[in-house]
Amino acid sequence: MLLMNKIVGLITLVLLCSCEQPTGYVVSIVELMTSPDRYIGKSIEVTGYLPDPEQSGHALFLSKEHAELGDSSSSVWLSDFYTSDGVGLYESCMGRFVTVQGFFGKYADQPAFLKITRVFHKPIDGTFSACWSSDEA
Repeated sequence: MLLMNKIVGLITLVLLCSCEQPTGYVVSIVELMTSPDRYIGKSIEVTGYLPDPEQSGHALFLSKEHAELGDSSSSVWLSDFYTSDGVGLYESCMGRFVTVQGFFGKYADQPAFLKITRVFHKPIDGTFSACWSSDEA
């Protein structure tokens, strides 16, 4: 019985230590588009398609096809896409599905990511790879 308690305790400890704590709410892009007010003022993580901003603006889209059509109703605005000197922050992330982590709020009275802390993608091999991260992340 004592051995069983030790094994259960060890398994519990391993599970607690190996779990990566989320940075905020993990939200589907559909949920974020349909109920953005639920996430205003919160740190969130959402996955979508990030096109070249010249193609479809500064937004994360539901799909590549929505981006190609410029369907803004199927997107979430990224308000801090450029640095103050006009450099695009996420250029190495464009043209693929990515996960964006950051602070969600309102920009010009529209729901938007106000401060993005990390953008990463999942290539074919299944491993996550950061394509952009703020100094504060």
